[in-house]
Amino acid sequence: MGFSWKNLSGGHQWGEGISRDICTSGVFVYADEAPPVGAVIRVQIQFPKLGKKAGLEMHAEGHVLRVEPTTGIVGTIGFAFACRSFVLRNGKSAMKSGN
Repeated sequence: MGFSWKNLSGGHQWGEGISRDICTSGVFVYADEAPPVGAVIRVQIQFPKLGKKAGLEMHAEGHVLRVEPTTGIVGTIGFAFACRSFVLRNGKSAMKSGN
């Protein structure tokens, strides 16, 4: 998965990570770097294809709730963000949600 946010000087930061605990209200991410708490974040998550069907893709925007060190599998840090809005795409169809 990929994610981006604006840093304190207004420039865009980019990162990649592995998502965990995905739901419509938020996601937890393992990564090598994390946006600060409160940062507005945009993410793109690609799910694997199932059989011959097109893979599912999620685009979401929200804000970072917490950042914590990890002692695990991947990445050196983890962060949770709350989704403000998201779009799920599967081939030509899309489902949108927003608060």
